[in-house]
Amino acid sequence: MKRANFSAKTKQLARERANHTCELAGCNEPANEVDHIKACWQGGENTLENAQVLCRKHHARKTAKDCAVRAKCDRAAGRKGQYARRKKAKAEGRYKPIGGGGFNKKLKRKFDGTVVAREQNKGEKYND
Repeated sequence: MKRANFSAKTKQLARERANHTCELAGCNEPANEVDHIKACWQGGENTLENAQVLCRKHHARKTAKDCAVRAKCDRAAGRKGQYARRKKAKAEGRYKPIGGGGFNKKLKRKFDGTVVAREQNKGEKYND
């Protein structure tokens, strides 16, 4: 989703509402930065009700926290999304399953680490 910014009018109204001070509880620093309360990627809109005025320090902290939450959500979605991508690749004929079926069934690894052939050619060593 493309990020949308507040209009100049909305920013001006938000700053006037906050008296140009940080709206975070306990902070009386002068503030000029307008931020979304609910981020755009979470469905937040560009309205005055979703705008808050923050000082530079608190805006940076909130942005860092939002980025961490979004990254975690993306990772979780990626795990779920891999099945959808695999299904789509199968439908398009591009899917090749990984052939990790384990050790070759014609061979056998002994405890000493050597590899020998099973039933056929018993005792013949195989170099790997």
